[in-house]
Amino acid sequence: MQQLFSDLDPHKKGHLTENDWEQAFGGYSSDELNITELRDFISQNFQTPSDAWDYYVTFGGSNQTVLFFENFAKASKEMLSNR
Repeated sequence: MQQLFSDLDPHKKGHLTENDWEQAFGGYSSDELNITELRDFISQNFQTPSDAWDYYVTFGGSNQTVLFFENFAKASKEMLSNR
């Protein structure tokens, strides 16, 4: 935790100001984070993108060749439920 705090304290003054906080997290985008997290999860849990695709399309029933939003959302929630 000390290293993390130190990384957030750019002037090494031993405390953070709101400006320090904004500088550290100002570029934060929850959308980008969600995409990165999903990408990482898929790469860690499936051998190929095709394997991940096969998993996702099963949420729409058998023999699916397209992925609709509702099935994408169900599969993603299922995979990321513990995260």
